[in-house]
Amino acid sequence: MFLLVSAYGFWGFAVFPKVLPIGPEAIQTLETSGSAPQLFFSDGSAHQFPMLMRGVSIVAGAGLGIGLSKYLGNQERKEAEQELEKIQDQFPTALFELGNEISGGTPVEIALKRAAKSSEELEISGLFRKSSQNIEQLGMTFRESMFDDSYGAVREYPTKTVRAVMKAMTASAQKGTSMTATAAITISRYMDRLSRTQRKLENLLEESTSTIQLLAYLLGPVISGVAVGMSQVIIGAISNLTRRFDALDAGGAGASPVSSLPFNSNSVISPEFVQLVVGIYLIQLLYILGNFYMKITHGQNQTYRQLFTGKVMLTGMVFYTLTLMLITLVFSSVLTGITQ
Repeated sequence: MFLLVSAYGFWGFAVFPKVLPIGPEAIQTLETSGSAPQLFFSDGSAHQFPMLMRGVSIVAGAGLGIGLSKYLGNQERKEAEQELEKIQDQFPTALFELGNEISGGTPVEIALKRAAKSSEELEISGLFRKSSQNIEQLGMTFRESMFDDSYGAVREYPTKTVRAVMKAMTASAQKGTSMTATAAITISRYMDRLSRTQRKLENLLEESTSTIQLLAYLLGPVISGVAVGMSQVIIGAISNLTRRFDALDAGGAGASPVSSLPFNSNSVISPEFVQLVVGIYLIQLLYILGNFYMKITHGQNQTYRQLFTGKVMLTGMVFYTLTLMLITLVFSSVLTGITQ
């Protein structure tokens, strides 16, 4: 994606290594040599839009390349994690069923089989079923049935929550069925309350997260595009006005106030350089906002952070490019008519 989008920019700078604004001496040299591509220079003047788009294509290519790689590179991980999240949400219910079975004095080995059957509509029931099978068919202990390197039940449910809870359960099982039942029911209630607390926190942070999304998806890219577009238009307009008044002075029309303006095309920062600086800043801003937003909403989950950052990068670069193109085309045509 980066090479495809930025190819125009690298080609443009290679065949026409000039940047806006182009001074009178450089224009005269280009007219004399006649070697400048007509796409960037013709009829004694530089074409602002195609020249500016060289840098835009490089910045857009970098942003789109980063965004696409992060977004597409984590799709399969997202699907896998969504399945695990679904299982994790079911875990408190299944754990409560297991605690109820054990609380009646049923041994853990038998309670696992009963809990798997009573919660068979839940995907997490496979954890108890697998553990029960390991105990019956392989003669394992409760702990081994869960954490055996080759056949352990938790290998099929690789979440930190499931692993931590089952470690606590196996530790409790060594102290008797009463302790195991109490642990299962207590942990189940704790996880349920934790889930409700998480939802309340999400509601409290909704205003802040919405602001971050608005800034990342729309305001940041649009403001950056407007800033670069207007700087290019203003510098181009002043350059054209100065050149025309210089021509009037050279023609004997008398000195004009505008011709004495302190404008030197050689000392002005090129709009193309401004665009490169702002574009790189925008890529950094979108990356930071994406990471910050996901740390608030999903903590240290790397998959969701990469996905959201990629999505924000793709959307932001599209809005930035479209805004910059629109501002440049509209205002350049208006100011060109005024200066002629």
